[in-house]
Amino acid sequence: MKAPATAALNESNGLMYRPSRYIEVFDDGPSITCIHLVTGAVVRLPDRRHLAPEVLDGDPALAGRLSELGVVTADVEAEQRAVRRYARALYHAQARPTVVVAPTFQCNLDCRYCYQADIRRASRGFLTPAQIQLIIGFLARHEQPSLTLFGGEPLLRRSRDVLVPLLDHVRAAGGRIHAVTNATQLGAYTDYLGPDCIASAQVTVDGQKDSHDRYRAYAGGRGSWDDVIKGIDLLIAQGCRVNVRMNANRETVASCRALREQLTSRYDGAAGRRLSCYIANIYGDDGDIALDDCVEDVYNPATLPLVQAISGQGRFQPKGAHCGTSAAKGMAVFGPDGVWSCWKYVGRAERAVADYDTLARDPERFDRQICLADPPQLREPCQSCRYLLVCAGNCVTGNGDQPATCDAAHAGQVYRESLRQALARRADAR
Repeated sequence: MKAPATAALNESNGLMYRPSRYIEVFDDGPSITCIHLVTGAVVRLPDRRHLAPEVLDGDPALAGRLSELGVVTADVEAEQRAVRRYARALYHAQARPTVVVAPTFQCNLDCRYCYQADIRRASRGFLTPAQIQLIIGFLARHEQPSLTLFGGEPLLRRSRDVLVPLLDHVRAAGGRIHAVTNATQLGAYTDYLGPDCIASAQVTVDGQKDSHDRYRAYAGGRGSWDDVIKGIDLLIAQGCRVNVRMNANRETVASCRALREQLTSRYDGAAGRRLSCYIANIYGDDGDIALDDCVEDVYNPATLPLVQAISGQGRFQPKGAHCGTSAAKGMAVFGPDGVWSCWKYVGRAERAVADYDTLARDPERFDRQICLADPPQLREPCQSCRYLLVCAGNCVTGNGDQPATCDAAHAGQVYRESLRQALARRADAR
């Protein structure tokens, strides 16, 4: 994005150029690396002094070159308008929303820290065949052949009969399914596990066997470790990609790190390449663990690719969706009790933004209700955010008039760490 040649001076300090709000700056010893979150430009400078307004003002050639790359700008408002235009064009060019289907919020486990206990009590139970057909129609109308299965536990044995038409539709359309599952009843879906249907899965564990069974047990108290490992083995054997999410608090974080080595050594060759692990911080009675305590373990871009590889041409491809939502198009989460456009309130009927009656009677109105008519992240307060293209903005804007809080601080920390690690890998490869 070029700054206008005749840009007005910055009235606050009389200088023309200032660093763009859309860049991340990394110290690399004596030098710095600037990455533009929108254009993908990667620029190395000798030090931070070269971004100082007084230096830029005194070196028109440097300022002009950096402004061409978007690293600095002479007109903040013009820059924001250009980014918004780009975001809107990207949004309308991307015809496919992220689709999530929660067949039920019921679960066969009774995890100690589960946040969905009240949702399970209030939910009507399972998606109906009629609702499944409406979801299939939505997928076809938006030419979206792929989706994510979520819950509760989406792959319970008792959900199979309801899910089969949806699974068959995705397979016939050439789509792929990603399942967020506890992996304890996957044997009921063996014929759908594999690259042509349920192609990947996120499986959550709580460290090694002892800690896992304390936190992630069945309602009667029996630990689930053995069943989960069998499920992971089945996924790998069927050719699925498996992302193991290791929930950690202060008690279990060391066990999670050891488990990552244990799981990595369990599989080799092609099977091992289909397995990845990462640590997620959780909160509970046994001691919170902040993201700062494990940020180098969390969201490693080698295993959770928020950021595509930085290329040798000096640019990387910005890739959003730190929460799994397309930053380009938004998200629709279909559950038994309604439809949501954000992870934060999924399952809470009072926070649903649309319903199946509207989907059946007035699909265009339904699309507006779930924020598919215009980019949700271009509404206040998201439209001036530096993470505009790496966060869908649904936490704030996708829940009607209900109060919500922005998660950009977390999104930014995660995204920044991913960029830092990608830069480190690039340096190591040289």
